[in-house]
Amino acid sequence: MDLGADWLVAKPEGNNLLHRVAQNNNVTVCKVLLKDKSRPAATMINDKNQAGNTPLFEACSKISPKIVRMLLESGADCNIHCNDGRTALHMAASCDAGADMVTLLLKHGAKHDALNKNKSTPLILAASGGAEKVVQILLDAGADANAANHMTALHRAARWGHLSCVKLLVEKGRADCNVRGENGRPPLVVAICYRHREVFEYLVQLPSIEIAAIDLQYVITSTSDQLGVDLLAERLKSEGRLDDKCEPYCTALQAAAWMGRTDTVRKLLELGANPNIMGGDHGCALNAAVENDNLEIVQLLLDHHAAVTVTEYGVEQPIFCAIRQASLEIFQLLLVKMSHEEQLAVRSTGGQPMLQYAVCEEKNRIIDCLVSHELGFSDIKDASGHTPRPGE
Repeated sequence: MDLGADWLVAKPEGNNLLHRVAQNNNVTVCKVLLKDKSRPAATMINDKNQAGNTPLFEACSKISPKIVRMLLESGADCNIHCNDGRTALHMAASCDAGADMVTLLLKHGAKHDALNKNKSTPLILAASGGAEKVVQILLDAGADANAANHMTALHRAARWGHLSCVKLLVEKGRADCNVRGENGRPPLVVAICYRHREVFEYLVQLPSIEIAAIDLQYVITSTSDQLGVDLLAERLKSEGRLDDKCEPYCTALQAAAWMGRTDTVRKLLELGANPNIMGGDHGCALNAAVENDNLEIVQLLLDHHAAVTVTEYGVEQPIFCAIRQASLEIFQLLLVKMSHEEQLAVRSTGGQPMLQYAVCEEKNRIIDCLVSHELGFSDIKDASGHTPRPGE
């Protein structure tokens, strides 16, 4: 420089000398450049490189609070957005090591609710990174805990299991614990689905928390955490909503039966879940268990008075599910639960009696079982009153 080198000239990637000094965290050279009044640092202090980053961005990314302070005191603009929409505050906020820089940036007018291209605020990034100190600083500065892209800061903290950040957002930021983000899930469900038990247990005990049947159904189908399922089920039971209907499985019991979750089925039945509610992907909980070929759950449902035959129009009879699945043990269990009159009267959704249906499906072991129970062709007629013949 003393020999007249032009330090304003940028490299091909767009970095001027201040960019490079910040990238190398060279405090001494930065001080010299900014104090040298013969060279106009002000003309380059807010220059962007090809990524859209100013020297201030680079200093924040390198966690260099001394250079950040010098740049800000020399007139660096802290609200410039880089190519992906981030400001210097976004960069500084992602970890607690940036806490001092966050304070400096806010003092110099950084906008605490600035959005990047993903609509994330600095608070959302701080919560994602578990930056407790930064979350505290941003909340003190007035950051909105409920600002969201497709997830709020609370969702992010719950997703990554940052309990201290979750508590700050709820207790200081008054974050909405019931807001539904990505895929319609509230923070509580996000926490348990990602196996963050401590976060889940903190959220579930909050008086303001609201739990819907869809939350229980989602946890049943998305996580193996039985305690989480139990806590949600008990809460719904206490509110008289254990059997609330929702898609796609109609009830939590049907979802548990389809997923083969024996302990969950047992818990729900002990809490008083009704096994005879019709609807959902499988028609009823018993059908779900039969289609999943789960003898133990079928037996549990029958022990708790699940109906062997259903009267809802369009819902397949459980025993026809067993025929189609070729589940001989389940078929036999269901068959002996039916009276002889029911055995003769029961029809598939297409109007076929059991033996005709078994013949059409080519389920030979089921056919043998029916014949052994003397449910032969001479005893049955289809919906048109015809007696079927073998092979029909």
